[in-house]
Amino acid sequence: MRACLRSFCLLFALAGCATPPPEPSVVRIAIQAGDALNPDSDGRPSPVEIWLYELKSKSHFEAVSFFELYTHPDNTLDNSVQAHTQLTVTPGERLVFNHPLTPGTHHLAVLVAFHDIEHSRWRALVDTEPGGAVSIKLDAQHIAMTGEHAQVEVGALSRLVAPIWQTFKPSAPPLPFD
Repeated sequence: MRACLRSFCLLFALAGCATPPPEPSVVRIAIQAGDALNPDSDGRPSPVEIWLYELKSKSHFEAVSFFELYTHPDNTLDNSVQAHTQLTVTPGERLVFNHPLTPGTHHLAVLVAFHDIEHSRWRALVDTEPGGAVSIKLDAQHIAMTGEHAQVEVGALSRLVAPIWQTFKPSAPPLPFD
């Protein structure tokens, strides 16, 4: 009986020492909508629906139609979708947020439900990784999307130096946050 009680107490003590689950990996997303976003049939700017897709691979995303993606993303993208999120953005709005990435996500794709789909650039895709940043710019009927992978930081020195060397990177696109 005592041995059983000791084992039981030891089991609870070990369970209390377990490491906490890892923090979710995130990517920083900045969305900037132009003032003339998504004109309706009378030319008035209108809100627009945005779908963010976390993808394992990008092979099917660029080949399918808007309506296939909009109505059945999981079936259409052949199990490449890790997760998807819907947002509504209004003309002139600016959003900046940290988006948790599902493990195994290699690409962030965006579908924008513009009023005039036939004459719009309604999809964009970038490679991404945890700690990276993505900038999404929306104008009247087009989307532009850029991504930047984060620098791996080791120790306090690189946390201080990283912002300096990133300002001198000629290939780094300017992001609308910070």
